Amino acid sequence: MEKRITLQAGPHERVNCPVCRELTAPVEAVRLVETDSGRGIPAQLDGTRAHWIVDKLGAGETREYTLSDEPGEAGAGMTVDQQDGRMDVLLDDALLASYHHAADRVRPFINPLIGPTGVSVLRELFEEPDKDKGHDHIHHRGILVAHGDVNGTDNWSESKQHGRQRHVKTESTAGGPVFARIAVENDWVSNADEHLLREQRAMIFWNVTDGTRIVDVQVRFLADTRDVTFGDTKEGGILSVRVPTVLRADRAGRMANVYGGIGEKECWGKRAHWCDYHGELEGEQVGVAVFDHTSNFRHPTYWHIRNYGLFAANPFGLSHYYRDKSRDGSHTIRKGETFEFRYRVYVHKGDTTAGRVAEAYHDYINPPQFREDAT
Repeated sequence: MEKRITLQAGPHERVNCPVCRELTAPVEAVRLVETDSGRGIPAQLDGTRAHWIVDKLGAGETREYTLSDEPGEAGAGMTVDQQDGRMDVLLDDALLASYHHAADRVRPFINPLIGPTGVSVLRELFEEPDKDKGHDHIHHRGILVAHGDVNGTDNWSESKQHGRQRHVKTESTAGGPVFARIAVENDWVSNADEHLLREQRAMIFWNVTDGTRIVDVQVRFLADTRDVTFGDTKEGGILSVRVPTVLRADRAGRMANVYGGIGEKECWGKRAHWCDYHGELEGEQVGVAVFDHTSNFRHPTYWHIRNYGLFAANPFGLSHYYRDKSRDGSHTIRKGETFEFRYRVYVHKGDTTAGRVAEAYHDYINPPQFREDAT
């Protein structure tokens, strides 16, 4: 199998942009070569799809490749190292991120996520609150999936009578030159150990360079035994992030959204395609943005975003956002139905503008397109 394909940037400049090409049939290997330069590009197979990273392609430009079913460039390697109650994502044998799922954890989470300057862009872990250090809300443990009212169960906080998320199994892990993936299955249960729903979560860590990190999180809820209602509460986030203490907006950090909103007053409870939290971290400007996919429920989502460093995509808390108890943001999925969400975590150098957050969002929702040429 050998095909010549052309990638079209479209109206946006592409920098460190993951792309995916669907193949016509399964293959055992993939080799990707830029036609003009003859440069081999690291590519990675995932079923019948080939993935790679476009380093830079200007708006309106095209790039031609030859795609064949031969062994290709190895490139830098990403691996998943399974520990007891934790999975470490490694880039060239150095820690990039950890996914925690031990039985003594209330719910799984990612922490740390090492940013472009070698420092984690997630809040430091602790087990006891300390107001002077900014160690509040112990349940904000990094990047997590949670909601404060699932059939009446609090699966957001770690307060009395909270629910839990139990790791059932690791469905798969994968590594290679382009990405590492962790796919898991979790049970959401009440404080009385009553099963509420089944969750499938996939996390894809892309091997991008030039001062960025990209993590895609895909969440699929299954109402496998009963109807499931996600209640109207602001306490939750289908994707939630807590930034380091020094990046809090009430300290040295700053929050912004797609519409130019700045600060909690202009961002909390507002709908936005993305929100970004940035500031100086150990002497360098870095930021973390979360992108809401266009396929998500109530896109663009509402944001539970706070000056103390939390930002969470929560489309359910309408009565709180509008300060109107007559507005009910709850949503019920019937027994046997599924409910799916997709998000991208984008870690960048600089502030929102320097970090190209708006452009990177289009890489996610309006990716470059392919034109197939002669075989």
